[in-house]
Amino acid sequence: MELINYINSLHNLNASGTNSLAESQVNSSYFKDIYHPFPIVESLKSIISKDQDAIIILTGHAGDGKSTIAFELLRELGKEEYPQEYQFKEHEYLEKNELNVLKDMSELSLEDRKSWLRKAFNSSGNWLIVSNTGPLLTSIASSLEKTNWTSNFKTHEIESKILEFLDKDIAIEDISNLKLDNVNSKEFYIVNIAKLNNIEVALNIFKNIINHPEWQQIIQKHPTHPISINYCTIKNHYQDVEESIRLTYLYLLNYEKRMTLRQMLAHLSVSLTAGMSLSNDDMPFKNSAETLLFSDTFFGYIGNRIWHKAKDLKAIDLVSRIHAGKYTGIEVESFITDESNFELVSEPLKSIIIEYIKNDKKSESHHEKAALRRILFMYGVNENKNTKSLFLGSTSIYKFNNWQINPDSFNNESRRVKRLCEKALNLFYSGSDDKDNINITLKRSDSSVFQIAQLMVCSIAKNSFRIDYDNQKQLPFIHLKKPKDSENVRLDLSLPLLDYIENIVIGDVTESLNPIYKAQLERFKLSLIDYAQDVDDDAITLVRMKSDESVNKLEIYFEQSGNHKIIRMEG
Repeated sequence: MELINYINSLHNLNASGTNSLAESQVNSSYFKDIYHPFPIVESLKSIISKDQDAIIILTGHAGDGKSTIAFELLRELGKEEYPQEYQFKEHEYLEKNELNVLKDMSELSLEDRKSWLRKAFNSSGNWLIVSNTGPLLTSIASSLEKTNWTSNFKTHEIESKILEFLDKDIAIEDISNLKLDNVNSKEFYIVNIAKLNNIEVALNIFKNIINHPEWQQIIQKHPTHPISINYCTIKNHYQDVEESIRLTYLYLLNYEKRMTLRQMLAHLSVSLTAGMSLSNDDMPFKNSAETLLFSDTFFGYIGNRIWHKAKDLKAIDLVSRIHAGKYTGIEVESFITDESNFELVSEPLKSIIIEYIKNDKKSESHHEKAALRRILFMYGVNENKNTKSLFLGSTSIYKFNNWQINPDSFNNESRRVKRLCEKALNLFYSGSDDKDNINITLKRSDSSVFQIAQLMVCSIAKNSFRIDYDNQKQLPFIHLKKPKDSENVRLDLSLPLLDYIENIVIGDVTESLNPIYKAQLERFKLSLIDYAQDVDDDAITLVRMKSDESVNKLEIYFEQSGNHKIIRMEG
């Protein structure tokens, strides 16, 4: 039953975490069955296989999977040289591909980092250098001062060039956009793993854990153990559980903070076992009525209690901000209080739900309802998919998730999203809608006073805009069809921005927007003004807002009449 010990080693709830580091993971006997390859390995392998003089710097945050990618690449290219139990050294050399791999430059002193970088740029062969971003930036600029770039870079420009490439998005199938100008005749790539979305890698590893054959023995020998019961609730509803995890992580990625792969695996593993072993008598329960349930532990609860010990884990600290289990609407409340709605749910989850409903009917505090709402979200025991959107408080997240899984599905939504964007932009930029144009007016930055009349800055026809889906960034964007000077006047529609657009269009006046996204809307406004800068300086357009959100336009201009100027008005 060593599988449970391995799962517990992926988190540090009990100050173990022995396999949370890449070196321990790759040498574990469970690694081969549970590990899921990073898709980017194939692109790195392709570069090294076809070239004998490339330098690839693999950077990112601690826990993103950099070292694991390096080890996987070495094993892919040199299977015989690197068996499962092989202990990787600081520097590995694979003669077959003339490949040098520097395992973790972050662990070295500044002088040692500079020395290795100079050696890489001034010697033949392929190099893969792993480093956290901070140590890389402190050493790379000075290491490249005396190198020959294809382009004429000045010394002080090197670091800004590196920073520019650290911010580039990654297309996994083709990382040619991450290639800088050649240095000393060597191809030079900077791959910032922090730009990758590792949610799918984490989910695939979790799926491999759930499907591991050792679970059959565990269930047979410990059928009533809390871990066994928790496992069965996940296994019996796996598709919905996986979807709920993906939606939650996607929400956190867009609203809160990106998590590293290590943090996600720690979260999923501790949510499965609560840090217990099969022989552990010190269970985190206060009484026999409490149950170990994935829908609770995933959000930082044991039953109805806050799981304070787990709050030290970064992922649980983040998911706790969702306030999982709060009231979302009368439809959900009606569903979770009716036992007949759960007749087709498989055991053991069905008995847990029925017990919660019975206890809720006898309770004055009704804390059980919060647990039932979490169950409804995590296990998907009702058919209304809108329940999951309501639970996370994101009206667009379900569609946003589907677009990422199947980008072609966006085509069915593009016209609707375009109409919503056009209306929302008009409301944001002028406070009223116009069926034909997007208008930008001079108006108060706050909305404390409704301005009936406003001065028009510019107006752009709605048919000048297009909406498309960016497969690389995994989000839709609205842009002008034919921007001047080939500049792309574009607004990326992130999840928070889409939620804001959905809500503001239906008249939710309480809806607020993070200053980051407000700044994006303002930048887009400035680019539109710049695009439409050919205006008649002799004319002023006033816009009058009508009660039905439409507008009347009044053009005021001066007309010369002999020695006098006459004010004319049209509209």
